[in-house]
Order: sequence, then structure tokens, then C-alpha cells
Amino acid sequence: MLCKHFGVCGGCAIQDVPYEEQLGLKRDLVHKQAYKHKVDLPEFEVEPSPRVFFYRNKVELTFSRGEGGEVFLGFHQRGQNRRVIDLQECLLFSERLPELLDVLRDFAREHSLIPYDKYSHKGFLRYVVVKRTRKEEYLLALVTSSQGQVLGEELARRFSDLDWVDTLYWVVHDGWGDAVGYDRVVHLRGAGYLVEEILGMRFVVGLRGFFQVNPWSTEILYAWVKDYVSNNVQGKVLDLYAGSGGIGLVLAKAGFEVLGIEMDDGAVGEAKQNLLLNGIKGYSMLKGNVRALLGLNPNWRGQFDCVIIDPPRSGMPPKVRYRVAKLGARDLVYISCNPLTFMADLKDLLSVYELVDFKAVDMFPHTPHVEVVAFLRRR
Repeated sequence: MLCKHFGVCGGCAIQDVPYEEQLGLKRDLVHKQAYKHKVDLPEFEVEPSPRVFFYRNKVELTFSRGEGGEVFLGFHQRGQNRRVIDLQECLLFSERLPELLDVLRDFAREHSLIPYDKYSHKGFLRYVVVKRTRKEEYLLALVTSSQGQVLGEELARRFSDLDWVDTLYWVVHDGWGDAVGYDRVVHLRGAGYLVEEILGMRFVVGLRGFFQVNPWSTEILYAWVKDYVSNNVQGKVLDLYAGSGGIGLVLAKAGFEVLGIEMDDGAVGEAKQNLLLNGIKGYSMLKGNVRALLGLNPNWRGQFDCVIIDPPRSGMPPKVRYRVAKLGARDLVYISCNPLTFMADLKDLLSVYELVDFKAVDMFPHTPHVEVVAFLRRR
């Protein structure tokens, strides 16, 4: 199976490579970065994703105008940031995506809605954000500028026949950057969020919060961390870059006392919902910057037996690495979707910690990316 947009779309760089070979390429990438940073890894294989196609739970699509002025909706063309592919299918997200795209294009045409131009900053239609669960429940947000008016009732009516689109939003964003912003949010239909199940727990998948992109592989990752912590840790757990709770909530459900740190408003709000959904009492969260909060709380030294670290792709800033080491926790669990920054951070941590175990799971089939996790014990 090969997507009709392969080679033009910027999403699936290695979709033409047999899946077993993809896993080998990702293992080689990790080894290459380990060698570059002089990190000795144990033997490992990349755990395959239980689902190789239609595994993503989120896409962000961009509106654009074709050469004839028609409405395009899709991903950016590889190497051509000004060009958007008029998407007909996506083998990573969902078989139902084409149906959603047809409804949105027809809606735009019938109401003469003009795609936004990020260079002139004129136009109305900007993005579409679509999220889904493994139960095939969908959340959709139409993102526009303020240079027009979406007919909210009409948009909701258009999706009335698609009963699997549970939640519908209209979002206004006037920022000049490419990232989706939330200047104004109008809830048009549905509960306002979806619920995904991982390891028997329920997690909110809302408009703004972060959840791992591949729930099938996420279940493998969370189980690894839960097993390690359950077998090696007895005290409190600090969950840095906690997102909407995720791993920290799994550990709290297993009986650990967990403190999470997260600075994103949407993620913090969803973490609170997750606490209620699962009836968890052993988890608390501080909203704020990880580096700042570690610096402002020197009394945390010696208070945590284990620290979970799952930073952005950019990795940990040097001050965070320094302050994590100063906490004095016996065990660290470091998770990353970027082996490049991961190995640089790991090399620094290995001056204080030793590597107990290392694992990798394919969270992103048909792309060069891979999720890695290191289990560290203080020397």
C-alpha cells in the first residue's frame, strides 16, 4: 500500500521502504547518535507499532488556493513551504479523512470563503485540526482569521450526517506564525472533548492538550515505564513536562504519589479532567516552567525517588539537566522522540547516573522518527 501523494507530501519520507527495513533504519539512527556522543547502549531492537497504517490520532491541515483560485486543503508539499497539496487521502491518519475534507471544501466553495495567505495576511480559512480515538470518535476544529464570519449553525448542519464527528469547534486565530493559535474558541457541537483508553485508564483528548500521536504504541511505552517504576521505585515520583498527565497518572493509579509539572494551559486543564475521570487522588500538578520551578524549589532535593522526563523535541536545556541531577533521585526515566537531542542529554546525565536499560518503540511508522526511553540509576 502506497499513498497517492507519496514523494510530494512532506509526511511519509520512507513509506516505500518495507516495514521491517524501516525498523532497522531507525535502530541504525539511534546507534549513530549514540556513537557520535560516545554513549554505550545495550543491544536492542525497535519495537514495531501494533498498527502500521491509520495510526495517527491527530492531523493539522492547511487551506490554500490553487492556481485557478480553487480551495485546496491538505499538507505542505515537501520542500515547498508555499505550496499545499490538495489532499485526497492520508494512510497515516484515517480512512474517513477524505469524507471530512470533501465536506469542508464544499462548505468553503458554497459560501465563497477565501483561504488565508500567510504572506499578505489576507483571507479567512486557515487550518483544520482533526483528532480521533481508537473507537473512531472524532473532534474537528475549523481555524480561521477574523476577516469573515463562519456560519456556525450551517457548519454544524453540514456535519450532522457524520455522527462519528462527535465534537465541532470554530477557532479564530490572527497570529502571523504557522502554529495554530486560539484567540477565540466557539464550541459548536458535542461534548467538547474525546476520551481515549490506555492501559484501562481514560484520557481526555481535547482541542488544545497534547496526547501521544500513536495510542497503540503509547500503550507499549506506558507499560514499560509502569513496570520499571513498579519494580524499582518506592518513594515519590516527579513528572517533568507532564503534558495532560499521561505516564504520571498511570503511576498514580498504580499507587505512587506523583507531582507533575507542565506549563501549557490546555494540557493542565486536561490533566485535571483526567484526574476526575479516573478517580485518582495521588497525583498533583504545578503549572509553570520546568527550569524555573526546579530552581525555585531547592527543598525538592532528596524528596523524589524517581524523576520522569519527557521533554519537547529540543530536549532539556543545560540548566534543567543540572537541576535534575541536583535533585538526587535514585532513578530517572528519560523519554524522547528525538534521538539527536536525547543522546546529548544522556551523555551529560551519565556523569551522575548509569544506564540500567534502554528501549525503543516505533511511534511513527513510515517516517524517520522513533521514540526512545532510557532507565537510569544514580551511581
